[in-house]
Amino acid sequence: VVAVVAVVAMGDDVDSFSSNNKSTPQLDDSTIVKWKGSCSSDVDCSLNGLCNTTTGICNCDMPWIGPNCGVLDVLPASNIATYGVTPNVTSWGGNVVFYRGEYHLYVAEMAGGCGLSSWQSNSQVAHVTSTSMDGPFVKQDTALLPWAHNPQVMMIGNDTDAVFVLFHIGAGDNSTKPHPCSTELPTPSQSPSLSSSYSTYHTATNPSGPWTSHTLPMGCNNPSPFRMKNSTWLLMCNGGTWSLHVAPSLDGTWKELPSLPPNPSGTGIWEDPFLFVDPRGNYHALAHAYLYHTPCGSCDSPLVSGHYFSKDAFTWYASDTQPYVHNVSFMDGSTHIFSTRERPKLHFNSDGVPTHLINGVNPRTTCPPTPSVNCKTTPGIDWDFTLIQPLNV
Repeated sequence: VVAVVAVVAMGDDVDSFSSNNKSTPQLDDSTIVKWKGSCSSDVDCSLNGLCNTTTGICNCDMPWIGPNCGVLDVLPASNIATYGVTPNVTSWGGNVVFYRGEYHLYVAEMAGGCGLSSWQSNSQVAHVTSTSMDGPFVKQDTALLPWAHNPQVMMIGNDTDAVFVLFHIGAGDNSTKPHPCSTELPTPSQSPSLSSSYSTYHTATNPSGPWTSHTLPMGCNNPSPFRMKNSTWLLMCNGGTWSLHVAPSLDGTWKELPSLPPNPSGTGIWEDPFLFVDPRGNYHALAHAYLYHTPCGSCDSPLVSGHYFSKDAFTWYASDTQPYVHNVSFMDGSTHIFSTRERPKLHFNSDGVPTHLINGVNPRTTCPPTPSVNCKTTPGIDWDFTLIQPLNV
């Protein structure tokens, strides 16, 4: 197995990173974990459980199930639209922190009542709250004005000394004026840059702000942060390949690490990384996965998610098992198939166990002849929303 990425283990410091081995090796059959009917190590259990080498059976951690512990054990969702539809607004995913008895969701929202086809000009970050993870969530304020997209917030400290750190793409400084939905939207060349020599994040000591802007010394598209127990920060970025950066603190010196290998052949394109470390210290990254080709017939590809994992973040593995699918069941007994289910993020309890899966979804099942992944930005059917589904823990 080829060593791919070097990341500090729990308790190590940033100086332990090596600057060697900057290449990005190809993912081969030795690092693609395919279920062979029994396990011989915890890697065969997707690092979501322990392998009983005597019986060859994986004993899965909650909320993971399946013979290789590769599938999230989802429960029926109570509300089809966690945020979006009611109120009549298009939203596109985010994540939640729990603070002083309330759940605070920071979510990408399209200004001006526009659909997601306006995201390159109209996206802003809304701050919405609920007393329950099941919602409904009610908007409190706009945390960041256009242009800002794909937010992920981290809360440092506790209810008495909390600091909120909001990562995103875009400057979030109101320098991009939203376009009316009735006018021609900007082309990508006119839109805010998604990759640059720097990126912006914001901090606040109150969930409603005010927010202070900070600049990272490197570009990071679709940033996914994780703060380790020793206060070391990890930041995963999607710049075509997935890269990792590490720093002893947010304002410390950031080191760029080797990129993750490509995802397995036959599993489409992987994007929207969500990085986390489980209670046993294993590293994981969820992905939105999709196919993009035409003609696509009925255009109902079953592909929607992917999963990287690593014991030490030196060697990364990729599963051929999808952690979640397009189908969502609801408490009223109904089931809906969403054309796309993107921006995967997890909410964790105080023990670091995932309790909810959060996605941006498009309610259409398909939209041929357009590939399903593009239903979300097809004018007229781009009324997307954010969905939270509980996990069985």
